[in-house]
Amino acid sequence: MYLLYAFWFIFLLDIVRSCQEVLNEIDRPPPPGMYVPQCKADGSWREKQCHISIGYCWCVDENGEEIKGTKQNVRLNDTVVCVPGESDYEKP
Repeated sequence: MYLLYAFWFIFLLDIVRSCQEVLNEIDRPPPPGMYVPQCKADGSWREKQCHISIGYCWCVDENGEEIKGTKQNVRLNDTVVCVPGESDYEKP
């Protein structure tokens, strides 16, 4: 069942949509372990996305696409700092 949700989420991200539109498509409450996008108040994507159940965070662009090289295991060291509007990220 979880695999089906994973494929559905990938399908949803394949179409350029706001974070809120993607979030509205997810069952409430979401199944345990499912990634749930984090949105700003205006429905756009937060620059930093996290999937807490697997322990990773990463930066995304304005379309919610992961910025290559930003994904890190936050259980080891949470140094993901995302800068709005930039395609790079900073590590403190």
